[in-house]
Amino acid sequence: MKKLSFVLLLWLSALCLVFGQVSSAKRALFREALNLLDKRVPTSYKQSGDYYWKSLDFVDGKEWIGVVVELNEKNEKIVTSAMIMCTFTNFNAQSRWVNESISTLEADKWDEFLEDEDGWYYFNEKGDRAALVAYDYNDGYAAYVTFMVYELYGDSAWTSVSDSKFGNDCINSIAYGNNRFVAVGDNGKMATSTDGTSWTAISSTNSRFGSYDIQAVAFGNGRFVAVGTGGKMATSTNGTSWTAVSNSPFGDSDIYGIAYGGDKFVAVGYYGMAYSTNGTSWTAVSNSPFGDNPIFAIAHNGSRFVAVGYNGKMATSTNGTAWTAVSNSQFSTSSIYSIAYGNGRFVAVGSQGKMATSTNGTSWSRVSDSKFGNSDINVIAYGANRFVAIGAGGKMATSTDGTNWTALSNSIFSNIEVYGIAYGNNKFVAGGEYGRMAYLPD
Repeated sequence: MKKLSFVLLLWLSALCLVFGQVSSAKRALFREALNLLDKRVPTSYKQSGDYYWKSLDFVDGKEWIGVVVELNEKNEKIVTSAMIMCTFTNFNAQSRWVNESISTLEADKWDEFLEDEDGWYYFNEKGDRAALVAYDYNDGYAAYVTFMVYELYGDSAWTSVSDSKFGNDCINSIAYGNNRFVAVGDNGKMATSTDGTSWTAISSTNSRFGSYDIQAVAFGNGRFVAVGTGGKMATSTNGTSWTAVSNSPFGDSDIYGIAYGGDKFVAVGYYGMAYSTNGTSWTAVSNSPFGDNPIFAIAHNGSRFVAVGYNGKMATSTNGTAWTAVSNSQFSTSSIYSIAYGNGRFVAVGSQGKMATSTNGTSWSRVSDSKFGNSDINVIAYGANRFVAIGAGGKMATSTDGTNWTALSNSIFSNIEVYGIAYGNNKFVAGGEYGRMAYLPD
């Protein structure tokens, strides 16, 4: 979301410092602002700096609409956010404006109300658009009041899944295959969906994990394989009926990740790696280059696996059996939590906002600005010609090439840790703490 610059606010304040009468007819103005989103800037709007305004002939105490735009692929100026704004010198007048705006929003059934020290915020639960009422003042004199609407995710928006079937249990991983999603999580929870929207629970008894946490799931060779704590593993051809692996090579050691490629599943965990052609009979990797370091994730690009883990460790393999350590993963001693392949390259993400790319899995380049700052990046996936990465507190960013990233606004997973994401059936589906799940269509 873009906000007015301080300089612009001062300029507008000079034009509009009044004890203004607060209008009681805002609904039509609000709807006009909403209807501008995703459309070309009306030709009647006039440009001033980086903003476009319905009118530059401001009248004291009158609300006016301004918009922020971005260029689309046709070089057209498309509205990304629209605001209704006025300034006051009298705090009481400002308060009436804010209260009236809140009443209007409530009447229009904006669902979730949040308040913090910076202002009043309303977010709708449809997942595509949000509204904000914010104000600022100094020593009892109001500086400005703004009502703003904007797209949460630019050209596409996340939508909450109303019932993921996980209750308050964490969702740890999601996979897509055989025309369905399978999501897995804590306490042996598991659920399936053909569309990513409506989910069916699989009991912990049927998942074969009991009360053990399921940490990861992958699809390949016509079957799903799920892995978890205590060395537990299970397989399924349909995501509904599961068979426990009777002799896990991990013993009681936790398993964190799994991937399929080159006619093999490869699973990685707290201590070691193992491979299987059918997901049922497994063989431990005899000489893992990770030593005693936990391995958190693994990906395959069609010709090789890349596994990543604790302390910046990374290794590659063309067959899942013999592994070679990567000399410089670009993560130093920071942990690498997730890895994905797409558009001809691997992208690995981890703690402290670190991210790196590689076309061959061996030589890696550090991403200079992942858009996560020093926040951990938990998971990454590729689909619909883009990478989507999600980190601490629900932070999100997207990229088509893995190098240049765009941060996304987020209320769907605000303050929620997301650990699972997959692409299938023309949508991303992501899930995390407290059973929260959402989907993002193409």
